[in-house]
Amino acid sequence: MSDDHDRVYHRVGGTWHKPWDDLTHLMAFYVLTNELRRTEGIYKLPVGYIVDDRGWTRQRVRKALAVLEAEDFIRYDDESSVCVITKALLWQPLANPNQVTAAVRRIATLPASRLDSDFHELAERFCQRLANGLAERLPERFAKPLSLALPPTLSSAAAACPATASAA
Repeated sequence: MSDDHDRVYHRVGGTWHKPWDDLTHLMAFYVLTNELRRTEGIYKLPVGYIVDDRGWTRQRVRKALAVLEAEDFIRYDDESSVCVITKALLWQPLANPNQVTAAVRRIATLPASRLDSDFHELAERFCQRLANGLAERLPERFAKPLSLALPPTLSSAAAACPATASAA
């Protein structure tokens, strides 16, 4: 499916467990359907762009984004203007390796964001193939930090090592 024709999950409205005002509903559909949106659900969406595109005030836009964030519908990073649709990969999983490759390529063009780790966790939950692709191709942003715990075989070897024991 091309970027120009992303689907909107047909039951997305049913996922909203609390009634929203009209502005919040409009913002939710805007986040899902605007021309900047990407299938994988992470993209740059500047508040100024929404203001210009919809003709709303910054205050209205920020209010609606705040409600969507509080409901965990999206996550938004004001500093980088990155928006994450939290269930995009559940609603529209990437079906093949070519889609994953294209998604990783698009994500690489986004500015680094405090949402990178959140998005990686969502990918691990809903689209492991994408999570792996991000960790492999963009490790500086999406690789998990190395654990300080040693594997059991190394832990027992380190405990038995006299140099390690005397250094402690």
